[in-house]
Amino acid sequence: MPMPYTIFVVDDQESICQAVKSVLTDESYRILTFSSAEALQEGLQVERPDLILLDIWLPGIDGVEALGHLKAQYPSLAVILMSGHAGIDIAVKAMKAGASDFLEKPLNLDILLEKVAAHLPVTDASSQGLAGVTPAVTTTFTRGSAASLIQSQEPQRTVRNNAVLNGVGLLSGRPTGVIISPAPINSGIVFRTKVDEEIPNIDGSAADFCRIISAAGIEEQAAKRIDVVIHKKMVIGSETLSEKHLYVEPFDGFEVIMRVDYPAPILEQSYRFTPTKQSFETEIAPARSFNTFENIDHAQQQGMVGSGYLNSHIIIHDGKVINTKLNFPDEFVRHKILDLLGDLYLIGHGLRGRVIGNMSSHGFNQALALKIHEALPN
Repeated sequence: MPMPYTIFVVDDQESICQAVKSVLTDESYRILTFSSAEALQEGLQVERPDLILLDIWLPGIDGVEALGHLKAQYPSLAVILMSGHAGIDIAVKAMKAGASDFLEKPLNLDILLEKVAAHLPVTDASSQGLAGVTPAVTTTFTRGSAASLIQSQEPQRTVRNNAVLNGVGLLSGRPTGVIISPAPINSGIVFRTKVDEEIPNIDGSAADFCRIISAAGIEEQAAKRIDVVIHKKMVIGSETLSEKHLYVEPFDGFEVIMRVDYPAPILEQSYRFTPTKQSFETEIAPARSFNTFENIDHAQQQGMVGSGYLNSHIIIHDGKVINTKLNFPDEFVRHKILDLLGDLYLIGHGLRGRVIGNMSSHGFNQALALKIHEALPN
């Protein structure tokens, strides 16, 4: 069984340690916390982590000094410094001293996860960005042998007119908006500007995006789409029902099969989505994000998320949904498919293959997208 990445979190504020531990544990990382640099040194006598999150302002030995000791002892060990009071001069000093990166407090949830994933050691190029678990089988493919690019019979498409969506930022809780505009042939999906750095999040689903795109109209273009064809199975994680995992395998077409098994009220759910037989707009797009009341409340108290979470999630407390009625009895597994479909667009092409997931997260989805990308011919 693959071992999770181990991350040490060093901060004299217990609330920060527990908040970070809660968020990262949910992504399958193994977290140990320490309240001082001296306690960290004791922990390092027992084991060496894959990554250290180190606060600058610590009692006794401060974070910058501790960083110097760490780089002298373990030159290749990744260390991300954290601070809510450091100026640019301290940040520059820390980076010159060997810090891998820098996080400002209050911690932003998405930025925290992104930077943690970016600085974990990679044992195989395909595992870059994987949240918490190394692939069960490390397989090296000759470029082009596991996946190739072919011209589809389907045309490229774009919106016929501008589409505008206004809403609330998930993390900030502030009003924000986005404009989707027609694009020329072979341009792909291009993010030019994001208002307040956030895409509007209405109810945690993709239903409103489908609505505005439908109203704007779809235009077929005079060029064929380029698709990725999967020739060999590619796996992220350990293929057991008790572990998160995700893989893609050869298939004549495209479909997704997803399974989840979480505490009540979710329990075990599975769903197969085949776009040629089902409607994304009616069967997948309305499926909303979900989280527990405790996780959201704790993250808000630590300033890691804004009030945008309250009306954009199915909120679970004490084994029940407490804030809404479900759009589908199995809405939870359908939302996992929605997440996966969005992350697969990172490949930049259509996909011909069957994707099968078990309790997959964004980290796993993005790791699979990268693995597919790395398998393509130069």
